[in-house]
Amino acid sequence: STYNLINPFAGLIVCECGITMTFHKGPRGFGRLLCRNLACNVASCGYRDMKNIVADILRQSISDFELKIKSGEDDRSEEKTAFKKQLKKRLAALDDKETNIWEKYAEGMPKHIFDSLISDLTEERERVETTLLQAEEEKVVCYSDLVTTFHAALECLDSDESAEKKNALLKKCIRKITYHRPKSENKKEMNPISVDVELNL
Repeated sequence: STYNLINPFAGLIVCECGITMTFHKGPRGFGRLLCRNLACNVASCGYRDMKNIVADILRQSISDFELKIKSGEDDRSEEKTAFKKQLKKRLAALDDKETNIWEKYAEGMPKHIFDSLISDLTEERERVETTLLQAEEEKVVCYSDLVTTFHAALECLDSDESAEKKNALLKKCIRKITYHRPKSENKKEMNPISVDVELNL
């Protein structure tokens, strides 16, 4: 039997106790998100409230990314990509140079000259490889791509698309939302919701 996803936030929202929040559709069709841990002192939350919170997170992120684009962060990502390309080109040139040195050695190049050339070449290759490794490890974030991705998730969240599609798009933007809302002594007054968000950058 096929399983139809009904919760757009499946696998995304975790209670402060560490248990994933689950979605329950109420009798009047309004869903609620609650923690499965019965011993947990965290109050549930209406689906609509969570939807508004997530929409705000997406909107705020888009506005942050747009500021980064204005400040030239995206140009730096292009610079870094070009720099890595340059380093890879240099490594390829060093490979050709090494082949050339070996050919000259086979044709009778004196050993002391060969040793000196190979030693210099090895040193340069190590320097270039180290620089490339550092450049590869430095994460390059393309903010204009993120704006597109987050916009798509925001639009989908407010649409009649399936929960499955909403969930897939949200997971491209958000790694995890940790939910906090202490239970209230007074049944009529609910404590405010607060969340910690880890974005997928």
